[in-house]
Amino acid sequence: MKATVLRRPGGSGLVGYPTLLRLRAVKRVATAKVKGTARSGRAKEAAAPTAGSGHGSHKLSLAEFHPAIARTWIAAASNKMLQPQHVAPDSRKLAWWICPSCHHQHNKRIDLHLAAGGACPKCEAKPTLAGGASVKKSASSSRGASNPASPLRKKQASAASAHEPVPAAAALRHRCRPNSTLDTIAARNANLLSKSVADNQYLRVQETRNLLPMLAKSYDKERWKIAPAEVLQVSPKLDGIRCVAAYRIDTKQVLFFSRSGTLFECCDDAIEPALRYLFEKDPTLVLDGELYNDSINLAQLSTACKTAGKTTPPPPTAALAEADPVLAFYNALLVAAYGKKKHKGGCAPAAAVPQADAPTVIRFDQLTSAIRTTRQWRTPEVAALQRQLQYHVFDVLYSREFPYGRGSAVPFSVRYGVLERLLASATAYNLAHISQYNPLVLRRVPSYSCTIDAVDAVLQAAIRVGYEGIMIRRECQGATTAAGKDGSEKVESATKKIKRCAASSGSKAGAGAATANSDGGYGYGQRSSTLLKYKVMQDAEYVIVGAVEGSGKWKGFLGSFICVTPDKKHRFTVTPASTDADKQRMWQSWKTVYKGKALTVQYQEITADGVPRFPVGKCVRGAADGRDWL
Repeated sequence: MKATVLRRPGGSGLVGYPTLLRLRAVKRVATAKVKGTARSGRAKEAAAPTAGSGHGSHKLSLAEFHPAIARTWIAAASNKMLQPQHVAPDSRKLAWWICPSCHHQHNKRIDLHLAAGGACPKCEAKPTLAGGASVKKSASSSRGASNPASPLRKKQASAASAHEPVPAAAALRHRCRPNSTLDTIAARNANLLSKSVADNQYLRVQETRNLLPMLAKSYDKERWKIAPAEVLQVSPKLDGIRCVAAYRIDTKQVLFFSRSGTLFECCDDAIEPALRYLFEKDPTLVLDGELYNDSINLAQLSTACKTAGKTTPPPPTAALAEADPVLAFYNALLVAAYGKKKHKGGCAPAAAVPQADAPTVIRFDQLTSAIRTTRQWRTPEVAALQRQLQYHVFDVLYSREFPYGRGSAVPFSVRYGVLERLLASATAYNLAHISQYNPLVLRRVPSYSCTIDAVDAVLQAAIRVGYEGIMIRRECQGATTAAGKDGSEKVESATKKIKRCAASSGSKAGAGAATANSDGGYGYGQRSSTLLKYKVMQDAEYVIVGAVEGSGKWKGFLGSFICVTPDKKHRFTVTPASTDADKQRMWQSWKTVYKGKALTVQYQEITADGVPRFPVGKCVRGAADGRDWL
């Protein structure tokens, strides 16, 4: 694909639209420059933003690489929080765009739209590279910001100059979106794809930080990268709803929203008052957690501690291998729930701590319904369910305690330490200032340190007390091995890898924090190798009683089987894990070949009605009575 070339008006030289070929060329040149300056001892000067990624370079965003095209951005098709300063130019995500000439709105993949120079499919006009007067005004104001007149700006500028230069997206973020006066930020066709419940377009118009939560990869696919001696941080996997909490300064509101940007209005009674102290103290704070109620887990934990026996956990200085991983994990759960209290026998049963007379039972469908219900449609029954919600926090996206205020360069151990201090101070304040405050409303998700040898034991321990699995966090991505002096491979801890990467880039690592070049920070909107999920699926056999045809282009194919629970009271659909050809054949012959047969269904858990959650059809086992099963 060739770049579109234009003659620069009023002067010599050519202007080319950044196509994918040019993007790759910039990446190669930038990488070569970084390597050359690193050899000559000037790696720090080579830290200017480039289109590539990796050590010693900053990955350019769409807003930095092509501001003119970024200004035609309306919204991402999948997530309303995604903005031009959050995505790379070669991203394959679908987005909505508006033509600056004819105002035609259309959707196109980001990389393909950039490769076409931002051309409108209707009038074929392209956004100009030079921009209009508003662009020049913004550019001049950003240049003037480097010479601020007020003492406060001078202080901020001097503090910023003492550190690594802030990426250019900070200066471009307010002019990288369409003009709100043209009614293009809340475009109707974009809202049809991703509509918020009641955010008043705050996440698109005012909030320019990247608030997309980090996503997890599968532990089974990443475990080969983990060295035997690497220390992992293991937490229970909650079966709740992901929730990001942030503070809106202009209205002084604590906002709760989903990973896709839908605003939650279910936290007014208990969770919002519990968090207000933290956000008024640090308005830049952004927390990552889940809305959940773990009273059932705590009740099962009490029983598990009694049956497991009383064993005093080792002191923090003891070797990790000497600890009983099951009892140590249970003790970490209790400490996170009830505080650091000493109990005889080490692992104190949950029943020994004051709590409700009976555990609160909230089914997953009830939990989802209570969270999604807005203030307008809230009934007394729903309000009672919403008062039972708890906010379990496991990470911090932004905080004043981080370098530049963001967690992208801070490893999990440091972020979790900040989280512990924040929630401890919030609990102390709330107990003193909120009448009848329940400390179980706002909690940190416990983290237990172990090696890979203990992961399976901790997984089974978590499942025994009702959790769906565990989450595993690492200090950095990639395999924790390094070349020894003799050329052989040796085990390298994640912390040492971070320090080695920092030293190779010519910058000094802060005390307990990774540098900006570290790969152990918070990955906004990315599936990171530092966050792994590990859960065990279950399977059982269910009788096929019907089938559903696919829709659209899948018409004529099997969409799903209809199965019945053993008590014959409930039916549910199961999508078979098979090829398109098999699904076409199954739909043509399901009445004669598959009806009445037993289908092996893989699922996560059983609901109160006996219906499997997240079912997937593995195979047709045979006759319903099992006479021909292998």
